[in-house]
Amino acid sequence: MSDVYLHVGPVKTGSSYLQSIMWRNRDGLREQGVLLPISHPNEFFLAANDVQGGAFVGVATPGAEGAWDRVAARARSWPGPVLISCELLGMSEPDHIARIVDSLAPATTHLIVMARCRADALPSLYQEKIKSVDPDQSWDEFLRGYRASQSRWPHSPGVILSRWLARLDRRRAHVVTVPRRGADSLLLLHRFARALGVDGSRFVTAGAVANTSLDAVDVELLRAVTARTAARLDRSAQRGLIRETLTPALRRVDRPRRPLRLPASFQPLMAEAAARDTAAITDAGCHLHGDLAELAPTAGAFEDGQQPRHAVAQADVLAAAIDVLVTLAGTPRAATGS
Repeated sequence: MSDVYLHVGPVKTGSSYLQSIMWRNRDGLREQGVLLPISHPNEFFLAANDVQGGAFVGVATPGAEGAWDRVAARARSWPGPVLISCELLGMSEPDHIARIVDSLAPATTHLIVMARCRADALPSLYQEKIKSVDPDQSWDEFLRGYRASQSRWPHSPGVILSRWLARLDRRRAHVVTVPRRGADSLLLLHRFARALGVDGSRFVTAGAVANTSLDAVDVELLRAVTARTAARLDRSAQRGLIRETLTPALRRVDRPRRPLRLPASFQPLMAEAAARDTAAITDAGCHLHGDLAELAPTAGAFEDGQQPRHAVAQADVLAAAIDVLVTLAGTPRAATGS
């Protein structure tokens, strides 16, 4: 009987970084007895979308049909530990969780949940929303939406643990705290490795993918492009333009950055959220890898109370657009046959 470790995110907790390292080190994982049961890097995403019936992905995902059954079959056939990793799984409803756990039987299922300071997670989530061309929202509108749903925020460790531990043994559940901004990325990797039960020092980390943050100007430019292209491109094409062309170009532009920060008025709200998340993790009685103190917000997560730093003038957006055009014009194009 195998042991399946389900790494369920949630989103914006270092999942892309960890998944890229696991994929690059899949042979090394096998040497340590752990199987990564996929044939290409995107298969976990397709499998999660498949088992959830497309509940959380608003665009067509060719290749998803049957993907979960293929991944689950590989997991059941492996005699040792197996890692299944997709942050989409953190959004699973009880019926999805039942489907997932039942499909992996008779394997013993373990859970890995990441926990991150909400004051750091909210700007990252908003940026991801803009890159994914979700319904257009300003930063202020996004924060108002968060306020309305904060008690059952779907990305909180308490909500995720309560759903999954209704089907799984808490003694086989792990919580990994995400280090504060600026910490060595290897710290997150080694914590994750301990939860998985492998030696993280044996991983090759060169070339690992990490999501680089956009700033306030980047976000407003992408919102403007989304609005301008809405009548001529479908959502999938818009996503491709934003994620594959414009976002990489924006990251190559060399200019002073203006990070998104929470309003100063959010400080008490974030402190209360950190206390709730800490209590939920403690009450769950899971294995902890990291430090719960990292869930508390720091002063750097908030504006200083003067002119909001996220306020962006149209001149700033125009300058960023010109910079992107110049960057794209200077990108070498692949040679084509005549």
